[in-house]
Amino acid sequence: MLVSGIGSMGTAINIIATVLCMRCPGMTLGKMPLFAWLNLTMAGLVILSMSPLTAAQLMLLVDRYPRPSIGSSAVATSWWLTSTTS
Repeated sequence: MLVSGIGSMGTAINIIATVLCMRCPGMTLGKMPLFAWLNLTMAGLVILSMSPLTAAQLMLLVDRYPRPSIGSSAVATSWWLTSTTS
């Protein structure tokens, strides 16, 4: 899931760059076709929605494993204690 979130954001950035950079000379944003606006809008929404979800998932993944050298959180410690005592 983490890889697909990062891949989706990369694809959205690629679509935005393509729509904005590959327009015909003299074509303003107001003269772009509706399909290009649809792609631009959907790519923006993907970036806005997937960024917090991917960051939260990455933080949960990092928090899951204890790190004795830099300290760990209560969630990581409780997970480690329950998995090693059984």
